[in-house]
Formats: sequence, C-alpha cells, structure tokens
Amino acid sequence: MTVVSFDEWKKKKQRGSAYNARGGLRDDVAQKEELGYDLCVFLTEERTAPDPNFERMNALWEDFHKLLGQLPHEHAYYYLLAYEAYCKGDLEDFAAQFDLYLESEKRLYGEVAGCDWWIDCFVWTFTPSFPGMYAKVAELFFKHWPLCAMGWVCEALEIADSQDGDIERELDLLTLAMTADPTCYLAHYLTAMAFYDMRLWRSALPYFERAAGSAMYSADPAFYFDYAWTADKAGKTELASGLYSSCVLLDETYPCAVNNLGCMLLRLDKPDEAFAQFNRAITLNLDGSLPYQNAVAALERMGHYAECEQFIADQVEKGRLNQSYLMEIPRLRKAAEGGEVLLGADRIWLSGGKNSEVAVDKRLILDELERRVQQTGELFGRKATVYDDESDYGREFFLMGGGRVDLLLRSGRDYIVVAVARGKGDGVLTVAKLAQQVALVKSQLAKRLQKVSGVLVANAITDEMRECRKSFPNEDLSLFVMDFTLTEDTN
Repeated sequence: MTVVSFDEWKKKKQRGSAYNARGGLRDDVAQKEELGYDLCVFLTEERTAPDPNFERMNALWEDFHKLLGQLPHEHAYYYLLAYEAYCKGDLEDFAAQFDLYLESEKRLYGEVAGCDWWIDCFVWTFTPSFPGMYAKVAELFFKHWPLCAMGWVCEALEIADSQDGDIERELDLLTLAMTADPTCYLAHYLTAMAFYDMRLWRSALPYFERAAGSAMYSADPAFYFDYAWTADKAGKTELASGLYSSCVLLDETYPCAVNNLGCMLLRLDKPDEAFAQFNRAITLNLDGSLPYQNAVAALERMGHYAECEQFIADQVEKGRLNQSYLMEIPRLRKAAEGGEVLLGADRIWLSGGKNSEVAVDKRLILDELERRVQQTGELFGRKATVYDDESDYGREFFLMGGGRVDLLLRSGRDYIVVAVARGKGDGVLTVAKLAQQVALVKSQLAKRLQKVSGVLVANAITDEMRECRKSFPNEDLSLFVMDFTLTEDTN
C-alpha cells in the first residue's frame, strides 16, 4: 500500500480541477481560459478571411493544442473541444462538448452569462453556422437555463438561417428574448436588422439605440454604419451625422462612412465641413468617384464657383469625373458673374446599406395602414397619428409582456392598438392577443381618462373571430376588412 503525502495529494487535485477550494476558477486556469477563447477568435478570423494565412493558422492550432493539454478537464476545456469538433464538422461531438461546457458554466456561475459574452465567444466565433446548429444550442441553453433569453435568440437565429425563414416567428422569438432579459442586446440588434431588411426604418431605430448599450456593438464600426443609414432613411439627419462620426472614429477607412458623413453635413447646410469630409475620402482613396461628385456639390453650395470649375476640369482630365460634368461649367461661370444660380450639380451621392426584398402579405397591409394615417391624418374613421416619442415608434412597438404591437396610434389623447391577422386561421389568436395588448397599453401607457381601443384588420372576418371578440366585453375591439377599401365589419 502506497501512502501519498498531503502535499502530493494537493498538487494532484489542483492539476485535475479548474476550481479553487471556494468553487471559483483558479487564477492560473482563468488566464489560460482567456487565452483559449482568444485563440478561437483568431482561428475564426483566419478561417473566414478571403485569403487565409495557412501558416499562421497552423501556428494557432499548435498553440491551441498545447494549451488544451495544459487545461484541467473542466469548463473551457470543453469549450475548446466543442470548437475543434465544430471546425472538423463533427456535429455530434460539438453538441456533446458544448453541453458539458454549459453544464460547468452553470455550476461555476449559476446565471447564464450576459449576451456580450455570447456575441463574442459564440455568435462571432462559431461562424459560419451549420444547419441545425442554433436549434441544437437553443435546446442546450434551455436544458440548463429554462426559457432563458439566449435560448430564444438561438431559435430565432435558426429561423433566420433557414431558406424559408418566417420573419414573424423570428420576431416573436426575439420578443420573448427581450422579455426574458431586457438587456439582451443581441436580441435588440437582430430585431433592428430584421426591420432594416424590411425597410421599416423608424421601427428599427429604437432597437439600434438599445443595442448600442452593448460593449461589443458599441465598438463595432459596422454597427454604427447600419444604425446611421437607418437614421438617415428615417429622416433623422442630425442623428445620422453623429452616428457616421462614431463609425469613422472607430475605423476611418470603413467603406462609404466618410463620404456619407459628408452627405449628412451637406444636408445640414454645413457645406464647408462636408467638403472637408469629401476631401478626406479623396485623400484616403475611398469610395471611388462618390466623394469627387459630392465635392462638386459642396463647392457650389459654398459659392466657390471658380474653384468648383477648376475642380471639375482637373478631375475630368484625371478620369475621376465623367465628361458630363463639363456641361456644368457655363452655369457655374454665370453664377460667378452674379447671374441667376440654377441648381444643376447640387446632388448628393450617398452609398452603403443593403439591398433587400420588401416583405409581402401582413407587411404590405401594415405599410398601407401606416401610409394612410401619415398622409391623411385619420384611420378607421377617426383622427389619428402613429405613436412617436423620443425612444419608440408605433410600428412594431415593443410592449412589455404583450409582444410586438403591429401599429400603435394616437387619436387625440387616446390610444388605438392595431393588429393585422396573417390569415383566417390566425384570426382568433390575433383577436385574443389584441385584447391582451389593449389591457397592457391601459396599464403601461394610458393615463387617467385616456381611452384605449383595439382594431383588428384582416383580409376576411370569420364568425369565429366575431365570437372571440365577444369574449372580451371589457375591451373596445373593432374588426375591419382590408381589401380594395377599408370597411368596418358590423355583423
């Protein structure tokens, strides 16, 4: 029988565990784990680069395996094994190792980590995703933290990745994530981008604003560029100018950011500042001919007609402006001589953003309802405006505990909650959800003596929908049919 000394036993125990006597990570293990997470990020950067450096990648894998051999078989050890299995395409092993990692995460920390952690060490690292990956990870999150925000987010990401994705279902899942954790910045960002893709600019803005609370997104120039583009499309030029400035501060060479900042300044009637930005883009050799074209507009706006003429001549000769700009010179000379100024070259060339398909069906109905209320100032036979305050907009309005309101209107002092049914089979559930939202608007937004009513809009009204409405006698609910005309169902 061999007797092991206490000191030897203690050393062996420490080598085999990542935890100290109080249950926390040992300092030396924590440092190695941080290195492991960073190695995975570096490997992903190389793996997804247009021209990967295979020599660097091999060196990173060597460091990866060396570190793996030094880590106790706890916690991040399983994370690294999950990452390696993911890179090899072994999906079964990936799921098994990620499960063990989440199990040790819960044992060590109890609560699920904040979303910034998962943005950095999962969403950005385990990319591109494989089919079914997010669904499996959602299942694992729910196994260890039932109904947690990251589980809902992963389910939404799985839908977004599928070829026949259901945008309504995706948004519903993201709403559940934001309800479970209002600081789930990833859910706010994904919601913002969903509205961005649907060109619902004003609806996207509040979600971009909330996502900006993330330490990850607030350091990402791409985030600020999309946020700025959305603000501009929503008619918030001053906000867009500040956001493009944030993008440029983070990355001066980000495509179109300097040029677009100049465009915002030009729209704010600051042509001298705009010209400085266009010159900056020209000096940095960014964005092709756009800053040259915009510089012409800025010089003309400043009244520098002779300088503008010379700039056009020089840049046409160098091939940076096309020959058509020479046709502007007679007009510029006339303006310089004190003649009538006829705007011709005063165009603003903005670039960036993403091309996207406009959603159909329910989206088109909501587009039409929003258009009518904005153009006529009334809807459903009542004076109305779309709800709009400093931080929220009534299209796709987030209502705590009630999901997304399709369209929230103000009628004088009162509120109108609008819901659109996707189809006949969806109608009864939509009526029930509408009644719930009306009650929540009463409790969360309405003040004393302010009334809240609900309106359901559908392609056709069924007897089941009428009966469902009667189940909520305490709520003022109306049913409208949307075809070529908008008429109230009075049956």
